[in-house]
Amino acid sequence: MQQRIAKTDQFHFRDGEKWSPLPHWAHFFISLGASLWSVRSPTHRVVAALSVPTPSYAAAFVSLGRVLSEPIVEPERSALDNHFETLLALPAQTPLIYFNGEALYHGPFLGAYTHDHSTMIRMGIRGGSCMVPKERCLLVEIQPESEKGRSTSAGGRLRNPKPFVSHFFELVEHYRVLCSTSKAVVIIGEQNRLRNEIVESPLAVINGEGYIEGTLQDLVRIGKFANGAIGCRAEVHARSRDHAVQLDGRPERSPLVVLDGASAYLRWAHQFPSADILGILAATDSEYDLALDAANSQYLARDCECSLPNLKSSVPGIELMAHTEVRR
Repeated sequence: MQQRIAKTDQFHFRDGEKWSPLPHWAHFFISLGASLWSVRSPTHRVVAALSVPTPSYAAAFVSLGRVLSEPIVEPERSALDNHFETLLALPAQTPLIYFNGEALYHGPFLGAYTHDHSTMIRMGIRGGSCMVPKERCLLVEIQPESEKGRSTSAGGRLRNPKPFVSHFFELVEHYRVLCSTSKAVVIIGEQNRLRNEIVESPLAVINGEGYIEGTLQDLVRIGKFANGAIGCRAEVHARSRDHAVQLDGRPERSPLVVLDGASAYLRWAHQFPSADILGILAATDSEYDLALDAANSQYLARDCECSLPNLKSSVPGIELMAHTEVRR
């Protein structure tokens, strides 16, 4: 996991007609996301407030650091059950894609096959057929259709990863990510700005042949900005709306809740008493002073300080407070 974080040092952003190294403040945000993961505790949660001149890219890069730091866990049993039942209900000849651990296979759904009281998905492949057991069903999906109604392998979860993604994840790791049902981060903030920063802003890393392009979405995998929920490592919710945020009750699986903006912090900071919290307070927010006072009050009532290891040095204008509280 630390190797993935180290590779972010190679990030470049589009600066006019050229690629320029990512600024230091961005690396600080990435290291903060990674550090918040490293200090997780089953009994105590981390509560942090970050004061920044502008909210631009803070939540995006913090989320990247968190996602790249977390181990890729096995999917929940409920995800296997639900997806398996969905596949079994498909009409015959529905085009499918299957990743067998080494390569992608395309072929029609041929129905269910039962052997020794075990039901499997039967799928046609070139020259024959294959059986996919239930425990591997998340590596099967319906082959997407193009605008002309023809099957295509360009979309969906199961496709060969971009070189940008392969720079951070090995092939098997990549498909484990696609089958993951756990969220690393939940962001409550301004969705349009986050979409621009995470989905639409190009990045690149350097390899021996030049620049490999991608976006933060390739790695962070925001569910709302992707096709399908399985395999998404993060979620975004509008800070202006009431919503039900699903958090895993287990500390080792619970996501980091990022409250992106003063209004999000004031409205939602007390809604997640068992989750790790990061409030991003921008000086440009109209409610900045009020949110900062609330953060200071909570910090003064802290159980103890929180030391964040491997945190890169900050830059002028960015201040961080962090403490721990008993999970409730």
